Amino acid sequence: MTARLRARINRMMEAAIRLLPGLPTAIGITLRPFALSGAAMITYVTVQVSSEGEKASEITRRFKELGFETTMGNHDYAYKWKEKDVTPEVVISFVDKVQSKLKGCGVIMHFATIR
Repeated sequence: MTARLRARINRMMEAAIRLLPGLPTAIGITLRPFALSGAAMITYVTVQVSSEGEKASEITRRFKELGFETTMGNHDYAYKWKEKDVTPEVVISFVDKVQSKLKGCGVIMHFATIR
């Protein structure tokens, strides 16, 4: 099972518990998320560029200055976290930094951070 699939299952379990908090206990089961602690984290970015904005090469240069690598496939860029247990607040702060760096480039970004 891939890390991405484990993370997705964990999110689904957490959503189910939020919707029906007493259900697992009522039916006699214990839900435990997959152990993710210590797993490597990666923040992926998918970018949509505008013909009115910066060139793709300039956008890529800015991403690389922030430590991203270019990728092929579902995402355009990937940032591999050196720390293992990064909090959501740290990820959000990093996304703010990326947004500031790319302000005025005419890009729309979608971020996904997984373990």
